[in-house]
Amino acid sequence: MLSPISCSLEEIVANTTTLKAKVDLTTSLQLEATGEDVDVIARWCLQQTSRALTSLKTPTKDDVPILISIFLGKGLAFLPDV
Repeated sequence: MLSPISCSLEEIVANTTTLKAKVDLTTSLQLEATGEDVDVIARWCLQQTSRALTSLKTPTKDDVPILISIFLGKGLAFLPDV
């Protein structure tokens, strides 16, 4: 069900300039997901988080708590994937 709107969401994420804004968007989508969309949205959000981390060139001071939260939640095993 996410497919028709995923391109628009991907554009929004791609055009969002801060890691915090990208993570806030994906987190809010996951929190609002219900029913059959939960797994699809969770996978999409994980992909977007991975892309955001991959594209992060120089973390700012504001990025540190977000990075710590991501690695605590997903574990350091998430790091080699990005």
